[in-house]
Amino acid sequence: SHCQGSDGMNMCFNLCTNDGRYCATDPNNDLNKDISGADAVKESLQRIFIWKHYGESDESVESGAIMLLSSNITVIPLTTS
Repeated sequence: SHCQGSDGMNMCFNLCTNDGRYCATDPNNDLNKDISGADAVKESLQRIFIWKHYGESDESVESGAIMLLSSNITVIPLTTS
């Protein structure tokens, strides 16, 4: 996984989901309290899902907020070796 060091230690802490595939910076820059980067990824993906399924066809809904949220997520491509 992308979050596992050679010694097996978690290198991503609580910033990523799916074994390091989706990551976001910690919103409050404190890894030990409040919302984590993984929480931000989950929330952003939920909003994107809702937009894709319910908001895309509604021209009155602004898409800029969804694009801004999705720009804060880093997708790390899986490699095969």
